[in-house]
This record gives sequence, structure tokens and C-alpha cells, in this order.
Amino acid sequence: MRSFYCIYNSSGDSRNIAARVQALRKACTEEEIHFIALDQHSIDFSRLPEPEKGDGIYNCSRDGMLLERVFIQRKLRTFYNSFPEAGVIEISNYWSILHDKSDIPTPKTVWIGTNDRTILSNYVDYLKGFPIIIKCYGGTGGIGVIKVDSFSSLYSLADYLTAIQTRFALREFIPSTSCERLVVLGNEVIAAVSRPIVKNDFRSSSFDIAVNKLDTDEILESIAVRSVNQVNLSLGGVDIITDSRDGQSYLLEVNFPFNFIPTQETTGVNIPGKMIKWLFSKQI
Repeated sequence: MRSFYCIYNSSGDSRNIAARVQALRKACTEEEIHFIALDQHSIDFSRLPEPEKGDGIYNCSRDGMLLERVFIQRKLRTFYNSFPEAGVIEISNYWSILHDKSDIPTPKTVWIGTNDRTILSNYVDYLKGFPIIIKCYGGTGGIGVIKVDSFSSLYSLADYLTAIQTRFALREFIPSTSCERLVVLGNEVIAAVSRPIVKNDFRSSSFDIAVNKLDTDEILESIAVRSVNQVNLSLGGVDIITDSRDGQSYLLEVNFPFNFIPTQETTGVNIPGKMIKWLFSKQI
């Protein structure tokens, strides 16, 4: 019997982990696939199970990447386009650097921050002036994304982040009324939602406000599919923002793994069901 190994971390800060695991378990049951949950927090690394060739693996929690690194094998079905020779990437900013080098539209970004005031002044000019965005590496759900409107705020924030040894990027601010989340599987978008910008904030958050089902277009779908495939993935939650001034759409980031529960609840699309069917039809 085919098996699916679902990796997660019960002690991490990722949202809806129990719901993600349960949804994937249900999808496996419907496809008559043996479901095996592996919790990085409690597993005995000296007694890991030995999967068979053709079994599937997916880490549904960003806090489970150490176990994924240890457990992944060439003989397993994964959502990587090819075996990740260089290891599993934990921070989506690294993928964003690759996107920045491609023809995919992205906001102008300085990937390594500093508290040097002369250099910061140059960065502000490069990013088309205030406001700009500070994005701390490793945050999730909008945490660590900060809008800065003046040099006084920028200098004090950069000093603080440098003092606590937190890496950060500086990014061009794109005014918008919403942020779109598109779910890519293989070479198609299978679900999409629009998340309105929060009142008195500049961020969107599907955890705090209602989201709406989104009818996508060719431009958004092309950005989403290309951005996922470019970083060796066949699955991803893609965040895109559209400039309210001229209608230009920009890729913000690719998330993998990602919280598919809010998008599934809004759209009615059985995302984990589609994931499992796709994975076990994949040639290895």
C-alpha cells in the first residue's frame, strides 16, 4: 500500500497546523493511501521509519524543515520539481532574490540592510523615496514587515535591528487595496483569494479579516506559476500585489509550505485532495 509521510512540528508557530494535518489525512483516506504523521517535536530521530520507493512526503509546517532535510530521499514523491541537492530552503526571501534576477516583476529591493546612514540615504533614493518597507528575515503572517515614512524612523529602526542582530531587507512600497494569494499546483492555479488591506494598516492578513474568492487573469496566473516553478517547486502559495496607481502586478513572495486552510474555506476548493492526487500521479 502506498504511504504518505506528513511532516509537521507541533511546537512551532505556524497557524492551523492541526487542521492542515487532518485535512491531508482525510485526503489520503479518500485515495486509499496510508497516512503517517511525523512530528519533529517528538519524533525519535534514531528510529525514523523507512519509506518505500514511490511513497510521498510533504512538510506542511515551516517549523518542520529539519526533519524534512533528514527524511527526504530521491526515491520519494515530493512537491519539488527535482531533488533539492542544495538542501531545503527555510526562508522565502532567498527565493525572492532568485525572482529578482528573472523577468518576473517584483518591487525594487535591497536584500541586506544596514544602519549606516549614508548608505541608507542612498537606499531610499534607489527605492523611489519614502515610504519604504522593512522586511525582517524569517517572519510570517506579516510579522516583521514594517512601513517606514521618514529618515528618523528608518535610522532608529535600523539601529535596533542591527543591535539585536536581525537581518532585514528594504523594499519599494507599492500602494494597493489588496493582496492576492494564488495556490499553484503543477502548472496551474487551483485556487485564489483576495485579501483586503487592513484599515489603518498597510498589510493584509487572512487571519484577521474576511477574504474573498478571486477570479484570476492570465497575468496573475503567469506570475504565480513561473515564480513557483523557478524555485524548483510544483506547489506554492504565491502572494501578488497590484499597484493601485497603474495596475502593474508584482510578485511579493512564494510560500512553501503554506497555510492552505483559509483559502480552502473561502473558495471551497479541496486543496489537500488535489495535492494528494497530483503527487501520486507524478512520475519519479
